[in-house]
Amino acid sequence: RVPTHAPRQTAAMVPDWLLPALGFLVALVTLAACYGYTLGANLYVGGIPWPYISDTGRAPPTYAVFAAGLTATAVLLAALAARVRLRLHASPEGGCCALRDLGISAQALLTAACACLCLLACLSTIQFPTAHDACAYAFFILVIAAMAVHLAADGKRFPGAPPLARKAILLRRGVFVIFAIAFLVYLPIGLAVNCAFQRLSVRACVLEEGLGEAYCKGLALPEDPSLTRLWDYSPCAGTNTMRSITQSVCVVAIFAFFGAFGLDLWEGEEAQGASK
Repeated sequence: RVPTHAPRQTAAMVPDWLLPALGFLVALVTLAACYGYTLGANLYVGGIPWPYISDTGRAPPTYAVFAAGLTATAVLLAALAARVRLRLHASPEGGCCALRDLGISAQALLTAACACLCLLACLSTIQFPTAHDACAYAFFILVIAAMAVHLAADGKRFPGAPPLARKAILLRRGVFVIFAIAFLVYLPIGLAVNCAFQRLSVRACVLEEGLGEAYCKGLALPEDPSLTRLWDYSPCAGTNTMRSITQSVCVVAIFAFFGAFGLDLWEGEEAQGASK
């Protein structure tokens, strides 16, 4: 029997399951490269042992890796959002209309989050600190909303879902719990117990950190030349380290959450192949 339609795949015939797998891999490689170089080269990260993610990509050479890697991740996640929406639209579990509406909402939220991810990756904290922070907060808000919508869709799908899809749903639920705990420590609790952020002075930059007079003066704030654009987290090193670690957990958990869709899409393509 000749099939009436070709299996649904993305442009260039890339299997759907490869989108979340590549997104997760590219994100991990990007973060590993930026963290590895920053820590290995002993770059200044505010006087704490584990840097905030943005501080690992604020300047060359890691800036290029940071911007390119997270932008590529954002593109892959945006493409994934479209594929998952189509799968939810065609899913027999949970009622087509309910899943279709949830799929549309999830795609809109995740696509918007991906746009924020592209912007925060390209807007260095040195040159555009306010815009970078605004995009970072918007990314977290949008991606949390997208995760919540996907969890709602998972709840509708779970009773009639095939075995591998059930494992993916349980995996996303577990990852979300880890994310939620880390997020609470990183932002609400972390900001409540942390002291006020302060800039590194030019004097401390030159004499204590040994970063070089030309470099430090080149980063001087226009409104106060005695301070640099670099942050000094050392007055509250403990709480800032707690926040930087939980921030890393949050970000990895986000990419793992959406990476788990590879299992759903893999099983869906296997089912399509078997039905031919």
